[in-house]
Amino acid sequence: MPPYDLAIYLNPRGDQREEAMRAIADHGLTRIGTDGCPWDVQKNRDELEAFAGLMRKYGLTLQSLHGEGGVVGPLDKPRDGQIRFQRNVLDRARFLGARCVVFHNRYVSGQAELLTASQIAKMGVEKFDEVAAGVLRATCRYAAQSGIRIALENSVPSTIYSTGVEDILPVIERVAEPNLGICLDSGHAHLCGRVLKDEIQKAGQRLFDTHFHDNIGRWDWRKPIGDCDLHLAPGLGTINWPDAVKALHSIGFPGPVVLEGILGPGDKLKENPWKGADTYHDIISLAIRNWRAFERLAERV
Repeated sequence: MPPYDLAIYLNPRGDQREEAMRAIADHGLTRIGTDGCPWDVQKNRDELEAFAGLMRKYGLTLQSLHGEGGVVGPLDKPRDGQIRFQRNVLDRARFLGARCVVFHNRYVSGQAELLTASQIAKMGVEKFDEVAAGVLRATCRYAAQSGIRIALENSVPSTIYSTGVEDILPVIERVAEPNLGICLDSGHAHLCGRVLKDEIQKAGQRLFDTHFHDNIGRWDWRKPIGDCDLHLAPGLGTINWPDAVKALHSIGFPGPVVLEGILGPGDKLKENPWKGADTYHDIISLAIRNWRAFERLAERV
């Protein structure tokens, strides 16, 4: 099985973004993903151009851009306003040359997961999906004009209605646009008690993007779920990665494999589990070595 190209997410507005980009490039990687940020193509053009310049400087291209939250905005806003909001995200993606834009499935931007879950419970899943599909369909068609694909991401247990691939497939079927697929977040799936290889196989040809990272599951039920979503490099938690690699090949996933959040929250090294003891180079080197080891192991087990 040929090795996958790898990409790593970073914070495009982080204080250490150039250091992170340099470290990524130093390890021979050429693709990145970016966290969601509210840059507007008109109002924040200088910032966008500065970031695009850094990408060119280090020979990096943008594989994946995270939208700000969910597929819809506050439900009391008119549909046209929600579509304009998503188009702003897509304009940013087009400016930076992103191939894929990721939104959280069955999620309202700017709200806590439990509030979204409460709203969906009151509306009913069918009605919420109907509202979301109208926004998504217009978003997908706008994205297609620039060759951009849209991927819906599974979320953490507190979202309730979007914890696995089977919660995303009905939305994709309803929208019925060829550039709409799935971004599989391995850490979220693991926290929801799901098996990563099974989720990959369920996604099949609709797997467009990955947010791969590791954790040790819901290790303390007294803690907020975010504290358990550790975003570790693959191999530092309890996900079965060799099985995941085999599953990726079994569905013909072309890659790249995108690793998300492994540099620490907002790329702040002092806020990652090692409290700044490791550099970007340390973390990236470890992630690549581990992933390559899992690829080799997948051929033997």
